[in-house]
Amino acid sequence: MTNQLRKGVETLKLFYINGLIESDHYNASNHNLHSLTFNEIQSIFQKTFPQKINKSILRKPVPKSNQCKEI
Repeated sequence: MTNQLRKGVETLKLFYINGLIESDHYNASNHNLHSLTFNEIQSIFQKTFPQKINKSILRKPVPKSNQCKEI
């Protein structure tokens, strides 16, 4: 479970970085973005694209079929 969570956070971090680069707010050769923490990148992304976060798929509830079951 830990590896899945780590992979998910890294995927989301790359999504934010790519979104900032594609918007021309940051240069693709700027390696500084990759050295920031997930929370720092998320904060920059939210300030740059406040409307995207509110409409994001990340805000939708998880379907019941995908939720973890108690053992």
